[in-house]
Amino acid sequence: MVWIQFGSALFVLQRGSDSQPTTQELGFVPTFLSSSVPDGNGKLYGTPQAGTSGRYDMLATAIYYDSANDPHSVRQTFLLTVYERAKFTSPQATINVGALVPNITLAARGYPRPTIRANTPLPSGLTLTINGNGTVAISGVAPSGSAGDYSFTACNEFIDEFGVLQRCTDAFTLHIYQPPAFSSGNEIAFSIGGNNSFFIGTSGLPESGTEIQITHVTRDGSDADLPDGVGFSSGDDGTAGLGGVPTAGQIGEWHLTLRAYVNGVFAGISQDLKLTVGVAPEFTSGTSDTFTAGTYKEFAVTATGDPAPAITVDSAALPAGVSFDILTYRASVEVWRRPAAVTVSQTPAGQASRRASGWPRATAPLPLVSRCLV
Repeated sequence: MVWIQFGSALFVLQRGSDSQPTTQELGFVPTFLSSSVPDGNGKLYGTPQAGTSGRYDMLATAIYYDSANDPHSVRQTFLLTVYERAKFTSPQATINVGALVPNITLAARGYPRPTIRANTPLPSGLTLTINGNGTVAISGVAPSGSAGDYSFTACNEFIDEFGVLQRCTDAFTLHIYQPPAFSSGNEIAFSIGGNNSFFIGTSGLPESGTEIQITHVTRDGSDADLPDGVGFSSGDDGTAGLGGVPTAGQIGEWHLTLRAYVNGVFAGISQDLKLTVGVAPEFTSGTSDTFTAGTYKEFAVTATGDPAPAITVDSAALPAGVSFDILTYRASVEVWRRPAAVTVSQTPAGQASRRASGWPRATAPLPLVSRCLV
C-alpha cells in the first residue's frame, strides 16, 4: 500500500500484494509543503503560510518492479484544501471631509473568499461598490458633518479538520476627518513681570496622537528662541500652551511658526503666531476730578506702558456737556444750557470716563479736555 498523509487525512494510492512499491513520484507540491518517500510510502507535511490558502489538485505516482524487474505504476489524484481565516490586507484609510476620493479599495484574504460588508451606512456622497472578488471600492466626496469612524467586517466560514464549523471575522475602520485647522488666535500679548498664559487648540485632527510643535522663532527679523521666562508645552491631544513670566529686556515682537503632527508625521497644517512682549498698561492720572457747571476745565487722562497703550472713554457714561474726541484725544464741548455741577469719576469699571485696553498704537500721554459753558 502506498499512501500520502496530510494532517489527519490518509490518502490510499495503491493496493496490491505482488510487491511493495519502491519508488513514489509526486506531481505539483505547494511550496509550503515538503515530501518524503520512506520505504515506498509517500508523506506530505508542513505549515501553510498566510496567503497560501486555496485548493490544490495533486497527483501521486507509485512505481514498483516485479520479479522480472519490469516496472509497474499506479497513479492517484487527490485534492488538498487549505483554509484561512478572513483577514483584511488593506492599509489604514483616511478621508477628509470635502475632498474628492477617486477610489479606495478594501481587500481581504482568506479561504473561502471572504465577504466584506459595511457595519454602518456610509455618509451621503460616498459610494460603496462590491467587486465580487473579495474587495470593495469607496469613492465620492464626504459631506460636511460626516466626520467619524466607519467600520467594515470581512467574514468567511468553513469546516475544519475536526469537523467543526468555523465562522471567522476581521474588522477594518475607515476614518473620516474634518479638514484640520488651528482654532486659536494668531496674536497674543504678554507683559513683563506678569503671569501670562495662552491656549493653543486645533480642530479636525484626531485627538489621540496629535502634538503641536514650534518649528521656528524669530525676533525683529532674526532667528531666536522664546523670550526668557516663557515656556511652551504640548500634549498628544491637539492642544498646547505658552506661558510664563517674561523677564526684563524681552520687550519686542516674537514670530513663531506652529505645526501639528499626528503620531510624529506632519499633518499638513501650520500657523504663524505673533507674541508681543511689553510692559502692562497702568494709569498715571488721578482717579477723579470735579467740574463746575458753566466753567471750562481740562483734565488729562494719562497712562504708561510699552507699547504705549490707547485710552478709550465710554461716551455714554459722560455727563451732558462733556465729550471725548477719540481721534485727537482732546475734548471740546459746547453747552447751550446751564447744567448743574457735575463730577467725573474715573474709577469704577463701566461707570467711568476711561479704561485701558490692548497694546495699540498711541505714542504719548493723552489728555482728556472738557469745557462747560454757563
